[in-house]
Amino acid sequence: MLDLFANFKPSIADSVCQTIDIGKLHLPSGRIFCCDPFLSDEVNALDITVAPGRYDVKLCIASLPEWGKRVALAGLIISKHAPMRWQEATYSIDGEQLSGFPVDAGLACFMDQETRQRFIQIFDDFYTANPDGNYYDDVLADEFKLSADPNNPHACGDWTLHYPSKDSPINIAMFASGLGDGFYQAFWGMDFMDRPAMLIIDFGLLEN
Repeated sequence: MLDLFANFKPSIADSVCQTIDIGKLHLPSGRIFCCDPFLSDEVNALDITVAPGRYDVKLCIASLPEWGKRVALAGLIISKHAPMRWQEATYSIDGEQLSGFPVDAGLACFMDQETRQRFIQIFDDFYTANPDGNYYDDVLADEFKLSADPNNPHACGDWTLHYPSKDSPINIAMFASGLGDGFYQAFWGMDFMDRPAMLIIDFGLLEN
């Protein structure tokens, strides 16, 4: 399905891309947050919803001569149909339609609205119990290291399917955001019947 990624070329010379399947994201409500997982209060669920279910998440990894392997695109695969056109993924706050999201932790994610509500509670509980702790260092770092490439200077790992509640199937697809912090856009790929086929976050490393 993600042969689509072959249509995108790195904007940096002497770079190559590969596709990584990181697993299935659980969407119990079908309302999707696309954001820095620690800044979900600065956005809202996307205006377009999908049927509740489990959906594949795939990453396009660009190998850059100066920066090593970096996540160039993150894709949430909604259907088997190929996108026929693209549109900005928007969300609404106080009646205003917005697009894009800030990243301040070098991470972006896809997660369900119900998962977000649970994650916020778990996140707050962590810092109540560990006021000097760090959720990334203490909880996420070991998960990210499982995806680390030993030949990559960016050796902390680039992605994880994080289960904030170990007794629940809810999860969050987290991944490094391109070259780091910034402001990034997400896009819906709409199929031949103008239904969502794919949701992509573009980290600005590819052409087309």
